[in-house]
Amino acid sequence: MKLENTNTVDIAVELNTIKVDAGSVTLGRVLTLLAVVPHADDVEDAIATAAATSRAHPCRVVVIVHDEQAEASCDSRLDAEIRFSEDEGASEVVVLYPKGGACEDLDTLVMPLLLADTPVVVWWPEVGPDSPQEHPLGNLATRRITDSRHNDNPVDYLERLALNYHPGDTDLAWAGITLWRALAVTLVQERPHGEITAAKVRGNLDQPAMHLMAGWLAVQLDISVELEAVDGARTLTEVVLQRADGELVIRRPDGESVATLSHPNRQDQRVNLPRRSVADCLTEDLRRLDPDDMYAQVVTRGIAMVER
Repeated sequence: MKLENTNTVDIAVELNTIKVDAGSVTLGRVLTLLAVVPHADDVEDAIATAAATSRAHPCRVVVIVHDEQAEASCDSRLDAEIRFSEDEGASEVVVLYPKGGACEDLDTLVMPLLLADTPVVVWWPEVGPDSPQEHPLGNLATRRITDSRHNDNPVDYLERLALNYHPGDTDLAWAGITLWRALAVTLVQERPHGEITAAKVRGNLDQPAMHLMAGWLAVQLDISVELEAVDGARTLTEVVLQRADGELVIRRPDGESVATLSHPNRQDQRVNLPRRSVADCLTEDLRRLDPDDMYAQVVTRGIAMVER
């Protein structure tokens, strides 16, 4: 359903009417997910990801198209779409297209659409703000989720996020290395144990996964961690943990979904290590809405400890 030159109070009323007519209620919705995209062309991808996520976390999804050209428009108006069908999984979706003055005070704009007594999460699927907490919608949110991988210079952006970190901030690149971190823990805990003296992280130096993984190792093990470029690599390809008796290695060739684990005096193992989808990463982040203390330590302290 499309609504032209409307307001969010009327949208909320219309949404409630549609739900009543369809015999649906908001019971079971666990949060409101606000997705902020810069262009109308980004809407469908955001909805598809949110829909996949909402199967695990039933929510109301509000997509705000915050277009700089629309904001500069002389006309102040709000157009919207309401999508309420099986195509959106377990969620209901509202898309807002503010123009001109309607782009101001985004927090006030979305307020009538927030579910009562449930957390608010703000997610920037494309380029996010340097300080998510200071964004008008960030003030409403329990969790603020950026994706540094969409920035022109992801590593510089990650550093700006570190400077402006507030509890509740996180980045999808962090969830993207969860499986790598789990495998590293598994290797370290295997017998015989030995002290890890240094580490190397290899891959594409322009990818935030490299810096987050290296920062995590530096924080967790309090060791020297070195970054090393791999020609042609698209992302993280290898983690090497150095011990007196040899190296512990996680190696996933670029473009593959299976990794090889190497341990001194043991036969190599092959394990599944697929690249995680955005929906997988977002689903993980929505499992816990309290501040991620480990991410905070890595982004504010660990990354700076890494040798470049």
